[in-house]
Amino acid sequence: MVDNVINKGISELASIFISYSRSDRKHAEQIAVELRNRGHEVSRDLDDILPTEEWRARLKDLIIDADVIVFLLSPKSAASDVCRWEVEFAQGLNKKIAPIVVQDIEGAQIPEMLSRLNYIFATEHDRFEKAVNSLCDAISLDIEWLREHTRLIKLAVQFYRDRQRKTDYLSQDALIEAERWLGERPTSVSKVSTTIVNFIKDSRAHHENRARYSEAKLKALTELVEPMLTKEVKSLRIRASVLDNKWQGSIVKTDSEANELRDRIKTIENFGAGSGCWHPLPAKHVKNAGAQADYLEVYQFPCCGTWATLADHGEPLQFRSDGCEDDPSN
Repeated sequence: MVDNVINKGISELASIFISYSRSDRKHAEQIAVELRNRGHEVSRDLDDILPTEEWRARLKDLIIDADVIVFLLSPKSAASDVCRWEVEFAQGLNKKIAPIVVQDIEGAQIPEMLSRLNYIFATEHDRFEKAVNSLCDAISLDIEWLREHTRLIKLAVQFYRDRQRKTDYLSQDALIEAERWLGERPTSVSKVSTTIVNFIKDSRAHHENRARYSEAKLKALTELVEPMLTKEVKSLRIRASVLDNKWQGSIVKTDSEANELRDRIKTIENFGAGSGCWHPLPAKHVKNAGAQADYLEVYQFPCCGTWATLADHGEPLQFRSDGCEDDPSN
């Protein structure tokens, strides 16, 4: 068994659901054993549904979790309502279906939804090992792409079950990968699940809407704040002028508060004008300058070493005219 898994390669292993009629249980057990011996993960309704579980909901989950549906075709399974429902549900998710004929059956008995697929024959007239080898080859074809199909269909089904919670959309990076995967659909797959396609489209629309929201919010803030900033600059200039006049004719040409007001003016003008100069790292407090320098709090920006001072405790804004970098969003 281990040698089979090693020889086959982990990348070719699949999660498989076997759909069959109760009368074909012996065939299902034989095929399940062979598939498991080759490293595949196999589930069947009798094996994986507990007596107390609601069987239809559990079957849905087993089919959703499977990369490939192996359908044991016989007169009984062709006439079974449950088997027909399993295949219809799997086809609705665009799951890969591999029919394997385990009992002779007339062409007219085969359901139309399976009639266009390629069959593998494992009846009493056929070599069982050859049939299983052919089945494994069919299962392994494009299995990496199919595994991603399974992963996305699980996310998509959960997303719509939970009524489209915002936290369950694909992230920006995951969305890019999903769109790339969608464009790499192999020729062996006729169609991608509509549920997945809608999930990808809805996730893309969500991110585009967020971007539009951020842009509109920034525009609204600009329109609201810019007049306030203009008014603030005017007020600061008046206050700085008053302080300068206070010290006019004195040995001290100006005081620290006036200097700080002018620094705030430069910061506001830099930010409001959209020039985008900034310090990408916040300033760190270094020391208090002491009595000779009006007890100014001294800071330094670690990104470039630029010094800044404040008259009181706080933190210099990163958007300053002496910023060492330009706006990275432009």
